[in-house]
Amino acid sequence: MHGKVCYIEDRIHGFVDEDTLKVGSGILQEAVIPLPVIIFPYMSLPPNGPALRGGNFAYLTACDGETKEARVVEGQLFVCKGCCCGATEKGNPEVPLPRFKHEWKQRNMRYRVHLTVSACLGPCVGVNVVLFVYGGQTVWFHSINADSDVVQIYDYIDSVLERSRFEMPTGPLAAKVFQRYETDAICSTANDQPANEPACVD
Repeated sequence: MHGKVCYIEDRIHGFVDEDTLKVGSGILQEAVIPLPVIIFPYMSLPPNGPALRGGNFAYLTACDGETKEARVVEGQLFVCKGCCCGATEKGNPEVPLPRFKHEWKQRNMRYRVHLTVSACLGPCVGVNVVLFVYGGQTVWFHSINADSDVVQIYDYIDSVLERSRFEMPTGPLAAKVFQRYETDAICSTANDQPANEPACVD
């Protein structure tokens, strides 16, 4: 499979075939690049050309015209702290944010999974809401109200990172998974779920 792109990014098992690139002034013009290079729009090559160094970095041309380095991570964890999640004045439980930060630091996930405390993720009926993104798959959690819930989420993420392969949560944590997008991972695996596990809404 080939595709037309504006720039390339080297990630873990990616590669760059210089014969396929058309480079002008350090910027990749329209080119056809073979997989498994992962592609996104509007990014420069590193200043010294298309040979991307190890460590999984992206190179972005900022508004000041300088090429800047950004680390490429494997996943991202979003913790809602918006209009309703954690709003104790509305009678909702607190978000166990200190435990999210503690586990993230303690497990040394900084360079693999980015932790983001966000504004409203919705749906507010599911307070407290958490979203995990990995390998193009999304998993939504509701009612993450206790430190023990947070530990279970990080145990799950650890298992995904250890295998370098996406998998759905199991055990008690699976009961807190819900469908938010039509393309959520829960939908692609719904046919394989036991009767007591969460199912995808048609």
